[in-house]
Amino acid sequence: MKRIIVTGAQGGTGRSIVRVLRDAGFTVIGVDLQPPDGNDLDYIQLDLRDAAGANDVFAGADGLIHFGSPAGDSTMSVTEAFHNIGVAGFNVFQAARNVGIRRIAWASSIMTYGNLTTHSVLPVTEDSPLVPTGIYGASKVMLENLAQDFCRWSDMSIAGFRLGRIIYETPEGRSKLQRMTIVWCRLPMVLRRRPRRSYGLPSLARVGHSGRRSL
Repeated sequence: MKRIIVTGAQGGTGRSIVRVLRDAGFTVIGVDLQPPDGNDLDYIQLDLRDAAGANDVFAGADGLIHFGSPAGDSTMSVTEAFHNIGVAGFNVFQAARNVGIRRIAWASSIMTYGNLTTHSVLPVTEDSPLVPTGIYGASKVMLENLAQDFCRWSDMSIAGFRLGRIIYETPEGRSKLQRMTIVWCRLPMVLRRRPRRSYGLPSLARVGHSGRRSL
């Protein structure tokens, strides 16, 4: 049975990814900066800025899903954000390469596109210009470029997801989804009056299953 590392396993998205993979029969090792929740023996607390630690933890795994980065940068300095997103992400890619992991799925961000209201053409696509407005989006763009390089340097397959808003599988998340569904149902009337704009809204189940297919 394949052994999969999931970083950010204690986050709102990571918990659902771990559940989806375990339900599919994978052996999942959860990794997160936060302490374990309960007595999960298949969990390791790790700061991904620790390159040597990442090498040790990833050894023996068959695949990796990297969701272990902050959801934003508003609560930290630019330098701290870069280290937690860019440096940690590089450590993940490099450690995977070092220990022979060849298949990775990871969370990029819709923030790579920058301010969507300034784009001349919507909806955005993979060919839309990447013009991040801050260090968060810029770090994700850097990691996307690094991912391409790692695939070119080594026999690796790295799938990045430019995610927008994610609805967590919690009572609060379900309530938010219900409210947003009402808004989206009113879109046809709104679109008659203004240019069409499209924003990503993946569900946790879609994210989890997409990550599983990437492995």
